[in-house]
Amino acid sequence: MKAILILVAGASLLLTTGCWGSLEIQTIHYVTAIGADYKDGEYVLYAQMLDFSDAAKSEGQAKTKKPTSYVGKAAGKEEDSS
Repeated sequence: MKAILILVAGASLLLTTGCWGSLEIQTIHYVTAIGADYKDGEYVLYAQMLDFSDAAKSEGQAKTKKPTSYVGKAAGKEEDSS
């Protein structure tokens, strides 16, 4: 019984390690601000995202432009709870 437990624990450690799903920072958009409003019977949600691919500079180069930011908006009506 103890051998089976060690075998299962060892197999799970081998299968869950590694950086298979890692992403580089310039390929990720980060949410930096979230807003919520209630207007005309609808909920309106906002999210501002920042793209870091423009934020960093390469060695020997000066930063030439500001980081790109995106704003997403979603709206929906309140569900009837009855």
